[in-house]
Amino acid sequence: MEELVREKFPIQPNFAFAYGSGVFDQIETKENKSMSQKDRPMVDYIFAVDDPVAWHKANLETNGDHYSAIQYAGADFIANIQENFGASI
Repeated sequence: MEELVREKFPIQPNFAFAYGSGVFDQIETKENKSMSQKDRPMVDYIFAVDDPVAWHKANLETNGDHYSAIQYAGADFIANIQENFGASI
């Protein structure tokens, strides 16, 4: 996972972990190697970063397709939602 995070994300997090059905090989994935990327099991990430606005700004430029329509509201709005309406952890 560390290599993938370094390759795909513009600012490295202080801490990261992945979860979801794509983290570990699933039987149907092992048996069907020709499965398209969009049909493969999903991997979700949680990143801890020092500056969420800077992180989202850079990530929106690099990986805008990782976001829903919220991407059009911008990095400040996304960070505000996370900081004020998230899980508060």
